[in-house]
Amino acid sequence: MEAMEALRLTDMAAEGDEQAFAELVRASSRTLYSAARAILRSDQDAQDCVQEAILKGWEKLPALRDRRYFTTWLTRITINTAINMTRKRRSSAPLVIDLPARDEGHEERLDIRRAVESLDMKTRVCTVLFYFEDMTTAEIAQAIGMREGTVRSRLFRARAKLRNVLEGYDHG
Repeated sequence: MEAMEALRLTDMAAEGDEQAFAELVRASSRTLYSAARAILRSDQDAQDCVQEAILKGWEKLPALRDRRYFTTWLTRITINTAINMTRKRRSSAPLVIDLPARDEGHEERLDIRRAVESLDMKTRVCTVLFYFEDMTTAEIAQAIGMREGTVRSRLFRARAKLRNVLEGYDHG
């Protein structure tokens, strides 16, 4: 979605336009789900989390100060909701990252999935948002509530750990 269109829709949504809000949510839904899924490790829990975060977002939208950051703001609400759900439910289902379905490379995708699962929660969230949702380190920092340097550091450590884990797999 173009930035000017997103800003216009955010303004309309803040004034109570449910259709504008729904369009913004549709444009952000994959990112919201990926963030929730990286934390909760369950499809159903992630879906519940996103629904709850959307409701919270609708209620709190008039308080959004900088409308340019709607997706980042709603992602942060989703992450906070997921963390709260984790504290309540203590879910232990494995993380599933939706990678493109292709016949060739099936083993490599499974290896990547296992490697990403091995990361701690905060590093896993940074990794999923950066590599699978194409968020910038600045956007991730704002969404997670940490400094951009910390995000870059987590991504650096994630790359090193993923490289070590993936070197152990035989791809030949």
